[in-house]
Order: sequence, then structure tokens, then C-alpha cells
Amino acid sequence: MTVSKEDIDKVAHLARLDLTEQELEKYTSELDKILTYVQRLNSANTDGVEPLIHNAANSTPQRKDIVAESEELNVFREAFLAIAPKTEGRFFKVPKMGK
Repeated sequence: MTVSKEDIDKVAHLARLDLTEQELEKYTSELDKILTYVQRLNSANTDGVEPLIHNAANSTPQRKDIVAESEELNVFREAFLAIAPKTEGRFFKVPKMGK
């Protein structure tokens, strides 16, 4: 599959992008290389190859998500709260955002 500058220009127009002539040439070349590579991948013989969801043979063991206070966290929290301009309890107080 060959990509033309007109193809890139049409896609750029649809995406509301204003590309220079240099950018059109660059993206035409790059997309053409990508599509050529995809064609090579599509021509690979995959007979007898089972599709994979991911490349890990076994699932990664997961730890339990347990909320716990740690002394180290408390030390950092106290240090950062001490230098904050405004705080409220254990939290930073910041100006309201938006309307």
C-alpha cells in the first residue's frame, strides 16, 4: 500500500491540522514505512500459532491492596505539611478551581 501526500493532506484536513509542505512529505514517508512494515507482518505464516492476550506465560502474582498507616509516611506528611502555605488537618488547602 502506498500513501500519497493527498491522503495525508485529506486526513490532516479532517483532523483540522494545518501541515506545511515539509510536514506533508515527512508524514507521507513515515506512514508509508509503517504500512509497509504492517504488510510484512501480515504476510508472516502464523499457522498453528495460538493467539495471545499477553506475552506472559503465567499471570503475575498480585499482593493484597491493604490500606495501612506507616511511620515513614507520617514523618513525610508532617514535614510537608509544616512547609505548606495552608493546611487543614492532615491535608493541603488549595484555592478552588473552576467557576
